[in-house]
Amino acid sequence: GDVDNNTGNIVMLGSVMITGSVLDNFTVKASGNIDVRGTVQKASIEAEGDIIIRQGVNGRDEARIETTGGSVFTKMVHSAKLIADKNVIVAEEILHSRVDAGKMVFCNGKRAQIVGGVIRAGEEINARVIGAESYSRMELHVGMNPKVLQQFSDLQGLLDKTKEEKASIEKDLSTLENKKRTGQLPKDQMERYQMYVGRKEKLDKREGEVMLELEEHKAYLGMLEQHGKVCVEKTLFPGVEIYIKDQKFKVSDEYTNAKITLEGGDWRFGTYEKPELDAASALAMTGMKAGRRR
Repeated sequence: GDVDNNTGNIVMLGSVMITGSVLDNFTVKASGNIDVRGTVQKASIEAEGDIIIRQGVNGRDEARIETTGGSVFTKMVHSAKLIADKNVIVAEEILHSRVDAGKMVFCNGKRAQIVGGVIRAGEEINARVIGAESYSRMELHVGMNPKVLQQFSDLQGLLDKTKEEKASIEKDLSTLENKKRTGQLPKDQMERYQMYVGRKEKLDKREGEVMLELEEHKAYLGMLEQHGKVCVEKTLFPGVEIYIKDQKFKVSDEYTNAKITLEGGDWRFGTYEKPELDAASALAMTGMKAGRRR
């Protein structure tokens, strides 16, 4: 049945099959595969193998689905975060979600579309429809493993946080130093002054280390080849922003039956290419579509 108050959270050394749904605020973790026959709501799913969610994810901005060694297969994704070491394969739609796939994001059923959110894939994003007639903004990132992009983003966030804290301490230090010039500081203020000096020294050191790491990441990203493509079978709408490496292409016209790549700094437009799925992925995709017909 469902993962709810009767079962509590599930932690399994092996694979798990859930014949019902995973309800709000519950967690399922497994060292193997996880197969959910119903839906996943505002919950957390973690596996080392494949994750199959046959009726889809309705995350309400709080669901997190992650596999560290496999792929995610599901019918649809609404307002959730998905992370897969390999592929994310969706039969119907991805709406206003954040999706990271080490290899490919594929959304290509008869009514399949990707609308809103941020979609990142190491190799390819392939869908029937991308964007919406309302021209709502969304981001597609291809050509770099999302884990590397996330490390870069985390380092940038840490640098910003460090600079912000350092600016606040420097302001307090300046106030205490002005008081110190006009006379002896009281004991409590002197202790605070010494604490601020020590904290600033640590922040200076951290800032230098993070900036060095960021430069190393930038150099690594710069050496990567410009692989990665976005393929859309039916319609790509304006409002979509496509990133390959550090290059950005903002879609301002509708495209149909298109493949978009970057070669030597130039954007290239070809005809749509359907990806070749391995046997396991094709079987899982068939299962999602069969579940939809039922």
